[in-house]
Amino acid sequence: PLSSARQDVNGPPASDRSGTVEESALTGGSAEHSQNETTSGILNYNTGGDIPPALEINGETGAATGTTLIHGVYGDLSIDIDGNWNYTLTGSTTDHAGINQTGTADQVQDSFSILVTDSDGDTAGATLTIDVTDDGPVAVSDGTVDVNDGASVLGNLLANDTPGADSATLTHVNGSELVFDAVSGEASVSTALGELVVSADGNYRYT
Repeated sequence: PLSSARQDVNGPPASDRSGTVEESALTGGSAEHSQNETTSGILNYNTGGDIPPALEINGETGAATGTTLIHGVYGDLSIDIDGNWNYTLTGSTTDHAGINQTGTADQVQDSFSILVTDSDGDTAGATLTIDVTDDGPVAVSDGTVDVNDGASVLGNLLANDTPGADSATLTHVNGSELVFDAVSGEASVSTALGELVVSADGNYRYT
C-alpha cells in the first residue's frame, strides 16, 4: 500500500511591534492640544492558508469579532482579531527616572505579550511595546513688578508657566532650594532690598 504525509508549513510567524505616546499631550501637558496621547498600528502575522482563530494578549483571549480592551500599566490597548490595534495613554506617571530629561530622552514602556494561534494549533509570539515619553514644566519669565517703599505686593510665580502633565510646584528661587515651614507651608528668601515669601503653589508676597 502507498501512504503519504502532509507537512504543515503555514505557521503564523509574528513580528514585534512598537509605538510611542507622549505625556505632553495629556490635559495640562505642555502640548495638550496635540493628539499624541494615542498611537495605532497593525500586528504583522501571516497564517498562510490557515485561519487565525485565536489571539491572546497578556494571557487574555481576544474577541473573535469587534475589539478587545486590555488595560496596560499606563494606558489602554484596543485590538481586533486581525491585529489592528490602538493604544491610548490614560494618565501621567512618575516612573520616568531621568532628571531634567523629557521627551524621547526619558521613556518608560508599556508592553503587551501577543500569542497568535492558527486553525491547526500552530502558535507564534510577539511583543507590542509602547514607549511613553516624559513631559516637563515650561517656565516663563515673570517680568518686573513695581512695589512702593514699605509696601508689599502679591502674586503667583507659576501663573504664567505650563506645569506639564506631571504638574509642577515651586522648588527653587535664584538657584537655591526652598525650605518650606511645616506649619505655614511658606519659605522666605531675603534679598538686598526686601524679603520674598513663597509657597509651593507659587503664591508669593514681597515686602
